[in-house]
Amino acid sequence: MLSVLAAAGLGVAAAAPLHAAVPSVLYTPNLSAYPNASASSPRAITLQHSGDHNGTMLASFDDGNTFAVTDGTGQPTGFPIYRSTDSGATWSRQPLSVVTDTVHGWKFSQQPMLLEIPRQIGGPQGLKPGTILLVGNFEAPNVAAQDMEVYKSTDHGRSWTYLSSCVSGGGSGHGIWEPYMQVDANGNLDCYFSDERRNVSGYSQIIGHVTSTDGGKTWGPEVADVGVPDHHMRPGMPAVVRMANGRYAMAFEMVGETASQVHMKFSDDGANWGDESDLGTLVATADGHYLGATPELIAIPPSRKYPDGALVLAAKAYFDQNGGQTPATGNVLLMNTANGTGPWSRAPAPMGLNPSPTLYPDCNNYKPGLAWTGQDNQIVALSPRWIAPNVCEVVHARGHVAPAAQDATVVAVAVGPDSRPWVLWKYADNHIALWVLTPDGSSLVHSASFNLKAGWTVAGLAVGADNKPRLLWDGADGSAVIGVVSRDGGYVEQVHQYGAPVGTIGRAIAAGPDGLIHVLWSGVDGPAALWTLDANGQNVATSKYFPGFQGWTAASLAVGSDNNPRLLWNNDNGAIAVWTQSADNATTLSNYQYGPFLGTRALALASGPDNQIRVLWSATDGHINLWTMNSIASTLINNSGFGPYPGATAVSLGVGGNSEPRVLWSSTGDFMDLWTMGTGGSNLLFNYSGTPVAASDDHRGRSYRDHERDQDQDQQ
Repeated sequence: MLSVLAAAGLGVAAAAPLHAAVPSVLYTPNLSAYPNASASSPRAITLQHSGDHNGTMLASFDDGNTFAVTDGTGQPTGFPIYRSTDSGATWSRQPLSVVTDTVHGWKFSQQPMLLEIPRQIGGPQGLKPGTILLVGNFEAPNVAAQDMEVYKSTDHGRSWTYLSSCVSGGGSGHGIWEPYMQVDANGNLDCYFSDERRNVSGYSQIIGHVTSTDGGKTWGPEVADVGVPDHHMRPGMPAVVRMANGRYAMAFEMVGETASQVHMKFSDDGANWGDESDLGTLVATADGHYLGATPELIAIPPSRKYPDGALVLAAKAYFDQNGGQTPATGNVLLMNTANGTGPWSRAPAPMGLNPSPTLYPDCNNYKPGLAWTGQDNQIVALSPRWIAPNVCEVVHARGHVAPAAQDATVVAVAVGPDSRPWVLWKYADNHIALWVLTPDGSSLVHSASFNLKAGWTVAGLAVGADNKPRLLWDGADGSAVIGVVSRDGGYVEQVHQYGAPVGTIGRAIAAGPDGLIHVLWSGVDGPAALWTLDANGQNVATSKYFPGFQGWTAASLAVGSDNNPRLLWNNDNGAIAVWTQSADNATTLSNYQYGPFLGTRALALASGPDNQIRVLWSATDGHINLWTMNSIASTLINNSGFGPYPGATAVSLGVGGNSEPRVLWSSTGDFMDLWTMGTGGSNLLFNYSGTPVAASDDHRGRSYRDHERDQDQDQQ
């Protein structure tokens, strides 16, 4: 059948990271001026009780790795306050103010927390609504002494005055950490924290709180909320919110359990949390997945979308039911719309960060921050990000939060002449989702989903010379459909239905620079056909039928800048063949074979303006290879290997107007990764991670039936 060329080996190069979407930078330390500067523990709030300043967002963080007099901005060491007036999309370049220790003059400060007072508390001389509090852990050198100092601002964060210290500690084995404040149902101010001072009684660490009845001027005795006297378990990092039903929820990590998994306790008033030995419940999805370490919890008020409000939880890492960290780490939040009861749902995070480097764990996703913007279900996420050993910067991103689809599978990627990648998803309930990203693959521009006719199966995706996607569907009755989608991905403009060649199904669709559409039909170990259609996919211009070849299956299709189709054939023994057809399908211009290669198979074929052919290989051990070949596949120019990556599988390949290959991965937990590669295919330029939300929360596009109905109404 096919001429044979000498086999080329499938090498494996160094692994490249999954899940590395790039957010925006809020703060980067000036390491040349201050080599010890760093940043961690970001926190943010949206003002809701401040009159004309409602909607303004404030953020802070610590510079917890330096004892210098100044941090990287030249400001005094302490807690800088940054401001956003556009719902967290952008932030001030310099701090609005800096909260410093005016009591001891200590330069080491950690773990700030911001709170806006919602109503008058502490009597007539207490705190008014709109007063902003910051509580932080100020420490003497070598942590010999600590004060959780509370500062207040009555001018929306511009200036600060010392109010009190809610708790003091320090010294070996007597540390206090991670303060968090909330106004309880009794109108009192509660200061929660992690406490090591009871270790002489067998408690490695507990969570406790103190209460102020006079608006934070004085504080009562400590009350233990969570503690286990086994010299081992360390509950810590409490985050407390008031839910839509008036009750309070506390999220905390359980260091000592597998992956420091996040637990939650509930309180009727925010001050009484029951027996300290009650560890609450594990926050988990219905299939047992959970978040672990450094939690942050926020509450979104009731809305039309979520009548009972919503709880949103972030943490450092995401684990499966067996305690294994999943590839979705850093890209997933957990969400609950039933006031914390029942299972939680996965929700796509506004930004993605790789798991923290082992060199310095207090960076990526370590004690991340969340804030509701005050608009619908829109949130801002913040996190430290590793930039050098012992150095972090603070990054942020904004997005809407909604439960992720539990039944979504990523299918294909295709790239148009404008280099925008399109990603196709399919759902178990017989609908599809279509995403379009920016040309660099860094962010999602638009997503829409469409219902399909019963029995149809999505088979392929291509983007035409007009930058409009084309969808190929197979029907249960042997028919096939090509749908032309609008350039913004919002609706299906045209639909054309065909009868497939006998014994075949729609295998692939591709578009050429000349605007023509090509469809590959194929049967396993049987016949194949190649059609060329007009730009709309309405009329078949030319076609070519191939008889069956024993052991071979036509698997993929690409069109180069010369408008000649290329066919990828797979053999049962692991070999491949690449054919170059004439533009009219009449003649096979070249025919080259590679392999066989055991334990690997070719997934996809793609080509771009440079007319070079790319082949994506996937091995059984989870690694991939990306071949770059000349225009007729007679010469292998480059062979780059990546992986393996546990829980991730390569799915599809595309090449756009800039000739950069895009590799699509499917990851455990309904996630996908889209790699943007250098033109040679040897280096990873960028990686976008994501998952579609559940169908009820998805932005539904207009289906072709909607379009036809509108046309019918226009004609009446």
